[in-house]
Amino acid sequence: MAQFKIIESRRLGLEECEFDVSPEAGQVISGEMFPIQERGSLWEYVVVTAQHRGEHVTLLCRPWLPGDQAFVGLSVTTRKLTAVDRKRYRKLLDGIENLM
Repeated sequence: MAQFKIIESRRLGLEECEFDVSPEAGQVISGEMFPIQERGSLWEYVVVTAQHRGEHVTLLCRPWLPGDQAFVGLSVTTRKLTAVDRKRYRKLLDGIENLM
């Protein structure tokens, strides 16, 4: 588990997005997910890869973002994927070996 603050976000098409984050606690690793609750809507993102770049980390995540710069400034916490999560996101994560 890790906690981080989102400093930038980019939409990369219909299935992926990137978040540039500033870690606050723990280490962000691939295969974890983080929920974002905003304005009554729940958004869940699965970390596909985490690239450490100095004091910031770039996360490649699935699924898509509603738009560039979404959720900037929010602090979120990751958690491990549960069996229910893996079943729910099976099609979305198909072909990503280390997550399934």
